[in-house]
Amino acid sequence: MTIEERDALDEEALKMLGWPFADGGRGPEGIDCFGVAQRLARAQGVELPDLEYDDAFGQAAGAALAENWWRHAIEIAREDLDHGDILFFKMGAAGAVGHLGVYLGRGRFVHGSRAGVRIERLDGQPWRRRLAFCARLRPGTEPRMAANAYECGARAGRDD
Repeated sequence: MTIEERDALDEEALKMLGWPFADGGRGPEGIDCFGVAQRLARAQGVELPDLEYDDAFGQAAGAALAENWWRHAIEIAREDLDHGDILFFKMGAAGAVGHLGVYLGRGRFVHGSRAGVRIERLDGQPWRRRLAFCARLRPGTEPRMAANAYECGARAGRDD
């Protein structure tokens, strides 16, 4: 990613700071973590398909990630994180992926939370222990990871 691309991503993230939370929201009147990730992917030239939103966010997100997002991403190690990489967090008792963030460099990430859009430290609690895996967006990449929602959920359940 060039310096100009990083600056554009940071600018887009800063525009969203303080936007209120709304399940299924995609704009300034309300946004969720998926909406934040989707907008920042768009800023990188990747158009990610939207979720069919329902109350079972984890199931909907798992299916969407497996069927759509992995066409545009490759898994990376935490040590290799760079601006714009997508962070997948385990949430709830089941430990399935249920939250997304976008890495902004220097240990920081942006996400849509119940408190609104915020920037937080990845090494802070609870994020450090909830990080399931990371992915780098790449336009036009072929699927390399989960082929279905079951595999996506199984990946999220690991403890590394």
